[in-house]
Amino acid sequence: MITIRKLRSLPEDTRMRKVIRLLESNRQQTPLERSYLIELCLLVTESNEKRVGDFTRRCSENLISCLKEDREYEFALDDLRYSLASDFNMTSGDWDFVDDTAKLDPSGGPSVRFRYFWTESVLLSMSDQYSEQATVSV
Repeated sequence: MITIRKLRSLPEDTRMRKVIRLLESNRQQTPLERSYLIELCLLVTESNEKRVGDFTRRCSENLISCLKEDREYEFALDDLRYSLASDFNMTSGDWDFVDDTAKLDPSGGPSVRFRYFWTESVLLSMSDQYSEQATVSV
């Protein structure tokens, strides 16, 4: 694993691409330490790279908040990873097709993850870029 100090010494473009790959590896390999993830997020929020969008910076700040408050952070991590990869026009790797036993299963195809929340109204589905809301009587 690369140190934060080494990451900071890299050119901005290379640094952000490396951050994306580190966030991807966190999903498939041994999870990174929370303190290391916070440092990666700080690299994103402090970045001068023009391609890092406002939404990505907010995703990074949200992940930092989840990590510091010891809350579940998997969705926030995925939001940051997808948003940052989109900013840099990077495609997903083969790990998108890995099944639960870590074997490559290309027949599975790309998956779309949805989140469901219950409140006064039900948020039927929310993906990274689209949401639809409906009111339901309970």
